[in-house]
Amino acid sequence: MTIKVTKFSKRPVVKFNHQRFIGFKVGSLPLNFAIHSKREPITSWFNKGGYTWISEFDLTDSIAK
Repeated sequence: MTIKVTKFSKRPVVKFNHQRFIGFKVGSLPLNFAIHSKREPITSWFNKGGYTWISEFDLTDSIAK
């Protein structure tokens, strides 16, 4: 598993099992990571290398960019 940083988003990205995951530090997790009344919460993630990795399908376009 190789961590890459794109020149467009400056967020670390990992491809794993034909799926892209975006890495977040603990202080910069998206708002829908926690249970939120107006948004669908993110329920699947994994931790590796100091980042919390969330599938790009669980994120909205504004967070992933």
